[in-house]
Amino acid sequence: QLTPDQKVDGAFGDEFFTDRSWGYCVAVGHDGSWGWDGGLGSSFWIHPELDLTVIVLTQRMWESPDLPVAHREIRAAALEVFS
Repeated sequence: QLTPDQKVDGAFGDEFFTDRSWGYCVAVGHDGSWGWDGGLGSSFWIHPELDLTVIVLTQRMWESPDLPVAHREIRAAALEVFS
């Protein structure tokens, strides 16, 4: 786990730790989900309670630290179908 000072000084953007923590080289959500969002166009997200895994692979570099719209929409669609 990172200290509060390490979280502030990180390169992940101001809102990265709002609803998640960090462990084993992945972001860990407060809801028990975990995964990694990579700025070069890939992301994976695992929600064990829902038995759900979402993998998005694109060839588009992110324009900001925020999860791109396409990634958010795919994740939301998977949640809608599988939850």
